[in-house]
Amino acid sequence: MKWFLGIALALTVANSSHAGDLTKAKLLYDSQLSVDAKRELVEVITSNASPSDKAAALHLLGTIAVDEKRYDSAIRTWNDLIARYPNTVDAREVKGKLPLVQALHEQPTPQTTSWDSPIT
Repeated sequence: MKWFLGIALALTVANSSHAGDLTKAKLLYDSQLSVDAKRELVEVITSNASPSDKAAALHLLGTIAVDEKRYDSAIRTWNDLIARYPNTVDAREVKGKLPLVQALHEQPTPQTTSWDSPIT
């Protein structure tokens, strides 16, 4: 019995150490360490965090995608947030942001042509 309790405790500690931390992710994002922030946000989303924390993590993950001009990813992430956690503050906020991101996504990408380059 002691053996079983020891394993259960070890698994609980191991799972909690990989749960992700929303505060840490926000700090990493604010410090312009977006790769590390994204990794931490995915940990939050896939952990047993509260629905409000998972919604906030999806919100920030979509925001990072917008910052990186990966509008398609932001749209998917925010639609996922709205579908999973429709009654959260974060879902309401991204509903207001989605039309702008969709418009940015639909804009043509500027093409550089040979005549755009200055003549030297």
